[in-house]
Amino acid sequence: MTVLMFAGFMLVGLVGYSAFNRTTSRAPGGYPEEARERPQRELEALLVKSAGVDGLQYRQVTNYPLWSYEMRVWLQGDWMKTETVVDGQSLVLLVDTARGELLSYDAAENTATRMRLGEGEPGVPETPLDYVRDLNPAEWIPGEVTFLDGLRCRKFSREEVRGATVLYLWEEFGLPLRVESVADGCATVVEFKELQVGLVPDDVFALPTGVEVADFWEEEAPSDYGDDAKR
Repeated sequence: MTVLMFAGFMLVGLVGYSAFNRTTSRAPGGYPEEARERPQRELEALLVKSAGVDGLQYRQVTNYPLWSYEMRVWLQGDWMKTETVVDGQSLVLLVDTARGELLSYDAAENTATRMRLGEGEPGVPETPLDYVRDLNPAEWIPGEVTFLDGLRCRKFSREEVRGATVLYLWEEFGLPLRVESVADGCATVVEFKELQVGLVPDDVFALPTGVEVADFWEEEAPSDYGDDAKR
């Protein structure tokens, strides 16, 4: 190949590269704007689906580096119920976020305590809706499509100062079925299994009739909730 021919090929290549740059805008990070916006729109569409969800019930499995636990969770409107078995004993929490109160029910003793709900209350877990409620699609990088318990999910990840978070969003309802978090080298995995979307009956959130409630609330309140625990 002569020098003149080689120079001709180089010129054609440079012209083509220049034309590509002019017709393909690029966002910070070096990716074409369209390539970045497309998955962002996909995530936005999933979030729209999750915003329409009100009632949920599921089994939550949380794995920390040195221990793990399971609980059953029911959600409907402002109410949450969790049931955890500790040393063979069932502990039930009823949370009314509208009133800002928490009822703790001990089935073995058939007693309950009522207290004010504090932010980050121990025993009150983050729900699938919590994970997506304030999510900013621009911060998340899309990954592959995968299946969890036979349900089709889309993987999204986000780099963070101390680690990273990965969400596996159920494509049908836009809810996470698995959340992987790494902070300072320590990994936490939360799985939402047997997830059912739909209305949860009111009686799920009611204490058994006749349960005496020890009231630690600052305001005066009835001592017997019975079937009227959900008001």
